[in-house]
Amino acid sequence: MIGVQYAACGVLDARILLTSTAMGLLVTNILYSHSVLDRQADARMDKTTLALLLDKRGPSFSPRRCSTSCLLS
Repeated sequence: MIGVQYAACGVLDARILLTSTAMGLLVTNILYSHSVLDRQADARMDKTTLALLLDKRGPSFSPRRCSTSCLLS
């Protein structure tokens, strides 16, 4: 959003920066939540995802931990 606004108007606006940051954090939260939900299947397929790298105990699913991380983000 920042790049499009700068290309179109030639200036940077703090409101666009704030909106872009909020939107980016929301998308990051959605992507991370989905990687946590798919972590068992990813482990079976030998995919390396952020959820598997952060999980030190191996590919086990904990709905409580997933919902807690989703609520905190």
